[in-house]
Amino acid sequence: MNYYKQIENSYIIAIGTGGGGTEITAAEYDEIMAVIHNKPPATETIDYRLKEDLTWEQYQVEPPIPDYNPPEGLTEAAEYLLKTNAVELPNDDPEPDYLNEHEAEPNYFG
Repeated sequence: MNYYKQIENSYIIAIGTGGGGTEITAAEYDEIMAVIHNKPPATETIDYRLKEDLTWEQYQVEPPIPDYNPPEGLTEAAEYLLKTNAVELPNDDPEPDYLNEHEAEPNYFG
């Protein structure tokens, strides 16, 4: 049986017996699997990725995108921008929008 591992940016992203990646020995496969079975426990905000040297690197987990109810009739692009918080829907906030060309920009210099 042939064993393989896939490395991306110095991290082991996959191992297995299917084709693809770098061929490894059965002993190296078993060693990697032993490390994987002893992975530190993840939390909601912290997880770990396996480096080539078989050590775990801690990283911050991105918070999940909150559920939202988009208005009807939006394009796919507009829905994506809302979902990723790249833009916000307008609200009834009385704060002026200084990027709106119809409202005067305040003069901060007197």
